[in-house]
Amino acid sequence: MTELISRNRAGEKLRKSVRRTMSILLSLVLPAALPAQTSLTVREFENFLLSRHAQTESDALLARQLAFIQLSQQLTDAKLAKLVPKLRIGPQSAEQIELIAAASVFDVPPPDDLPSQSPPDSLEQNRILQAAREYAHVFARRLPDFLAVRSTQSYDNAPQFPAGKRSRKSEPVFLIHFVGARRRQVAVRGGLEASASHADSGAPDSDHAEGMTTWGEFGPLLTTVVDDAQAGTIAWSRWQNGAGGARLAVFHYTVPRSASHDFVDLWSSGPLASPPLRSFSDKPAYQGELYIDPASGTILGITLNAELSPESPVLLSRLAVQYAPVEIAGKMYVCPVRGVAVSVVHNQDMELMDGGRPERFVNLVYFTEYHKFASTSRILTNR
Repeated sequence: MTELISRNRAGEKLRKSVRRTMSILLSLVLPAALPAQTSLTVREFENFLLSRHAQTESDALLARQLAFIQLSQQLTDAKLAKLVPKLRIGPQSAEQIELIAAASVFDVPPPDDLPSQSPPDSLEQNRILQAAREYAHVFARRLPDFLAVRSTQSYDNAPQFPAGKRSRKSEPVFLIHFVGARRRQVAVRGGLEASASHADSGAPDSDHAEGMTTWGEFGPLLTTVVDDAQAGTIAWSRWQNGAGGARLAVFHYTVPRSASHDFVDLWSSGPLASPPLRSFSDKPAYQGELYIDPASGTILGITLNAELSPESPVLLSRLAVQYAPVEIAGKMYVCPVRGVAVSVVHNQDMELMDGGRPERFVNLVYFTEYHKFASTSRILTNR
């Protein structure tokens, strides 16, 4: 539960970015095809990519244009899988599309992508929710003792310079880009995450990823949200197709500040901080969605969006976790397989240089190599 009380580690990145940028004079020219931070629907995004494909633009130019796009609708895995084969894109553009799709998980898919089935009546909705509450409280206890690998890929939009050069003639590029990866072995014993060993590229602590990271995937996240929502509201949202075409019941919940156990912590230092050492901690209200198997109450997805005040140095704090059947020692268990954490931080230096856009962090988290001691494991993606 350590991450439960401190899940935003953006402070160190703030300090680094201030040191990187204080002496830089820059003028970022936005691509002519797009204004700053353009919001597109999934259909508009697809048309944009196909039009750029027809013009055979360079990978670098398309990637820079994609850096200014965000989606107003969820780009599902199924839709993305159909879109990518239509394109010939380079690695930079592919990375941007992956990040755009990952960040869209907090939105509702286009109406055409949703099942046309009518919503269940109130009695059936209550039955599904009660089954989900019971599931959340027994989820961890149903798991065997096992090991898994948690891999985190971190991205941010700190300035990059062509060929690694810094000079007044070198125009920095504020393209959200890969900055590092960490691997940590997770051990779950008796339904609790008991210990972990670290294996990364030199970082002293794999948990301390830049920006925000996901937390409590093996139980605390589910029980925290379900219990907090009891003091807030929870209402039917929609049917949605999950992995393999399974139909999921999606409920939207809200949690007031008075009932919240979602903590966001930040501290920073440097010429922008007043006093020189500034700390920030909040326990905000939050809202999000639960993706539930209507037959069993199994929770197969969860999102969380903190409701932060405009004066907060943390402007955005979101996380999502996806669960799926995993084979451990010949038996099937529902476990976390993927997570997304997005945080946006007020950084005056970067906003002055990057056309008003704040500092942004995206962490993609993957859980793999599940095994019970020496047993083998595999993730089943089409069940």
